[in-house]
Amino acid sequence: MTFTVTNAANTRVFTIYIPSSSLPNKSVSFTATASDNNATAAALQALLAASTDPEFTEITWTVLTNVITATAKTAGLPFTAAAAATGGGTLTAATPTANQSPNDVNNANNWSPQGVPTGGEQLLIADTSVSILYGLSTDLGLSASYTQLMSFTGDIGLPAENPAGYLEYRTTYWNLKATTSEIGRGDGNGSSMTKIQLGSSSGTMTVLNTSTPSDGLAALRVLSSTNFALNIQSGSVAVAMLAGEGSSLASVQVFGGSLDIGSGCTIASSSTIMNKTGAMKISADLGNVTTLTVDGGSLTVDRQTAGATVPALTIRNGGSVTWVPAAIITALTMTAQSNFTKQGSGALTVTSATLDTDCQVSDVDNKITFTNAPSIVGPINGPIFVTGTGRTLWPQ
Repeated sequence: MTFTVTNAANTRVFTIYIPSSSLPNKSVSFTATASDNNATAAALQALLAASTDPEFTEITWTVLTNVITATAKTAGLPFTAAAAATGGGTLTAATPTANQSPNDVNNANNWSPQGVPTGGEQLLIADTSVSILYGLSTDLGLSASYTQLMSFTGDIGLPAENPAGYLEYRTTYWNLKATTSEIGRGDGNGSSMTKIQLGSSSGTMTVLNTSTPSDGLAALRVLSSTNFALNIQSGSVAVAMLAGEGSSLASVQVFGGSLDIGSGCTIASSSTIMNKTGAMKISADLGNVTTLTVDGGSLTVDRQTAGATVPALTIRNGGSVTWVPAAIITALTMTAQSNFTKQGSGALTVTSATLDTDCQVSDVDNKITFTNAPSIVGPINGPIFVTGTGRTLWPQ
């Protein structure tokens, strides 16, 4: 792309910057000293070429008369740059050449049949290791289904930190609006990093399987601005996992694998969360959840708004819950060798509880208050409540 300097004059500032929607812009500026467009362009180009910011070092900067040209040093690696000028000066950016990378959503040659998908089409990603990395912000207008098979072994999206050593300013999640999504059907190693932004679409995402994550976070990471239902059979999944990310869930069912629900996720009113045998971590507020069930799996709750109330928590079939923050659980039900452990300094109030005698509540920091005496089901034949007083309590 090119930047044309005009109307240069003393004290007018000319700036080229790398724009970002979520990060501070990186910029290079030159303050003109005379009404000389060519000299101003040459001085600004020299500063750009000398910059040590990696966002700028990925670009070759040249100048001819009053026109600065920016060219990607690595073919297929797109960049975004913009311009500004003060005091009546102008620095005009020309429309850049379209990226022709095999990793770009907007390259028509990357699709079969040839052509970028449009609204209403069913999208299938399969049988390739070629990653989808660029043009991720493009709104394809999808309103049908998205399917990603295990035979796709590339990446979708970009890591938050660029390998060149800067926080990524390019879009890192692929903007999709499919009503239904299915991830992980069939044979193959699968994708070790898929980042999908469901946008304004609501619907259902079913995860049958994923690869192991390449970044130590989750192999499949999902964002959505409207409520969607998430069903997981197996795999490594996260929703709004990192600080600053946001999402919205309608309901969750986990039958295996792992799920991390971050603090930026909003869980819809009257929703249900079921963890059958998977490993789940929830940092999002649970106040809107009608029922929270751990059936043979594990759950860690590490954050809640102070005073948040969870109407019903059921733990059964050897399930285990680790609860860290302050909160209120209105009804706690534990059956079939399940376990509940309170950790952290936050006080937890349990309004009513019904426990089988083969279950156990561990409260080593003495932070649980039972409003009503727990109801114990069955003959007492072992420790039920373990506290931090140095002794094990049996109900009287």
